[in-house]
Amino acid sequence: MNEERVIVRQAVEADAAEIARVHVAAWRAAYKDLLPAELLANLSEERRREWWGQMLEANLPENGMFVAEVDQALVGFVLVWPAREVDPKQNWGEVSAIYLLESEWGKGTGWRLWQAADDFLKAAAYETLMLWVLDGNERAIQFYEKIGFVQDSSPQGVKLEQLGDVTVRELRYLRNR
Repeated sequence: MNEERVIVRQAVEADAAEIARVHVAAWRAAYKDLLPAELLANLSEERRREWWGQMLEANLPENGMFVAEVDQALVGFVLVWPAREVDPKQNWGEVSAIYLLESEWGKGTGWRLWQAADDFLKAAAYETLMLWVLDGNERAIQFYEKIGFVQDSSPQGVKLEQLGDVTVRELRYLRNR
């Protein structure tokens, strides 16, 4: 792995359009065998750009957003924040999103993004980390297990989500500090 080729930095509001581009491209690559082609074809960079722009403009201190660049081109991002769907008294952090362009898979870029996110989560002193992953997304599951996450076997460890007309099953993974 050539770590010098990847620059990881905190995301800024001006990154919203490139984050949206990577987000849509990464979904299309990662979920091509898991979600209907029509759903993936209808993803909107514009809507995602608006959402990411609003999120970055808010600049909430409890959110950690980092991007990875190669040759000054944005190739991936990660977003971490206080865990949703759990009692705030539990002091859990959540990996809300981590996406890379397919051309960066297996090159260590995801690891570099994870290191930045993990440093942010450590500084926030979360006792437990959580994330949700689409059932069947084996590449992502292998990555999460490699960095220490384990599947939550409790009844709360599985949920159904609606994506347009499609219902998907998501699995929760946890990592204790």
